[in-house]
Amino acid sequence: MNYHVYILKSLCDGSFYIGQTNNLVSRLQRHNGGLEKYTKTKAPWEIFWSMEVGTRSEAMRIEKKLKNMKSRRRIIAFVEAKG
Repeated sequence: MNYHVYILKSLCDGSFYIGQTNNLVSRLQRHNGGLEKYTKTKAPWEIFWSMEVGTRSEAMRIEKKLKNMKSRRRIIAFVEAKG
């Protein structure tokens, strides 16, 4: 089963949310439907970037790396480098 690491961008205020999932479409629907605690107040969301990987552990490693960047500028630089 493949997994996705993703960055969502809030259309409300431009903030980012970083996560990982095995079903990106369903996960985006949950975020936009107000079903996720940390994203419900900033909906609607759009997919800013996503990357498909082979394992959940790899997805979690990349997610953690992105979250540890803590800087919007560094995250955007990472995304641009990955294509």
